[in-house]
Amino acid sequence: MNNLIQRISLLLVFVLCGFTMYSQVVVSPSAANNTSIVFDLTDSFGDGWNGANIQVDGFVEEITGFDATCEAEVSLVPFTQLVGAASGFTLGATWNEEVSVAVGAPFTLTWSPGTFDGETGYTVSDPAGTVLVTGNGGSNL
Repeated sequence: MNNLIQRISLLLVFVLCGFTMYSQVVVSPSAANNTSIVFDLTDSFGDGWNGANIQVDGFVEEITGFDATCEAEVSLVPFTQLVGAASGFTLGATWNEEVSVAVGAPFTLTWSPGTFDGETGYTVSDPAGTVLVTGNGGSNL
């Protein structure tokens, strides 16, 4: 149902804002102001995270509609995402993943244990490479 509402809304934008079916809606980068958190994960044994994850709870900015002047309307939308075994780090010694978050909005990181947590390590950074937190086995989270 939600997908149908989005399609109808997009069709209304095409009609009301004068776009043709071949037009692209170009939204300035500031309309949806998101950035990435970079997760560099390690496993000293080389067999992935064995069920362990870092849970990310935060917000992303999403374009939720258009106003009467065809400007994008942006809203903060909450999300939860698991990084680690649930996102595919089930084999190997290293894993890199990015999670999109809204600039300036708060987010939390929570350790979800697996087996052999002592093998795990992580560094969480912003896109410029500034380390936000580092640890192993759930420490510092």
